[in-house]
Amino acid sequence: QLEKKKQNQEGFLQRKEKQRLERLQKELKIVTNAQEVRAKEAEERRALKLEEEKKLMKTKEGVERMNEEKFKFAKYSIYYDEQMNPFGAPPPGKPMLYWRNGGGTTMQLH
Repeated sequence: QLEKKKQNQEGFLQRKEKQRLERLQKELKIVTNAQEVRAKEAEERRALKLEEEKKLMKTKEGVERMNEEKFKFAKYSIYYDEQMNPFGAPPPGKPMLYWRNGGGTTMQLH
């Protein structure tokens, strides 16, 4: 009789196991929904920031302010030139390089 019971229970979950599985599925659904909400909010924030940057790029003052934010340490850049490159921006395809205190160059400012 015990062997018949074991064969009948194979493939079926006991009541405690069913409850645990249901609970875990509910928790997974809650976590998945929360992740989707966070991802949606992050996408909306990114879109708003992009729109603001586009608006700023339409004015001369906006472009200057964005360049100043992006190139805060322009005078330390090896590409800096007071007249030709006041922001110290690197040429296309080149990395941002800074002068090192002891001589030479580095990619990190500090």
